[in-house]
Amino acid sequence: MILIVGLFVALMAWKSYSKAEKWSWYTLLVTGVIGWGSAVAYYVVVGDPLGRIMTIAGAVAFVIAIALPAKAILGKKAAGK
Repeated sequence: MILIVGLFVALMAWKSYSKAEKWSWYTLLVTGVIGWGSAVAYYVVVGDPLGRIMTIAGAVAFVIAIALPAKAILGKKAAGK
């Protein structure tokens, strides 16, 4: 499952995210929230302190990485309008 999701995100980033298409930003947001959210929930329930710290750090890095281009991508006018 992780291989398929990783492949999907890589192809999406290579093709549509690099072209700043709005749907790709939303898709990356949803997949990241589901992925990182489930990982954080797992480590909170399991109680592994190192895994929890690493996962929360990764989730924070994801939020920062997706927030940086958000204004440029979401503020861009749709092509053809």
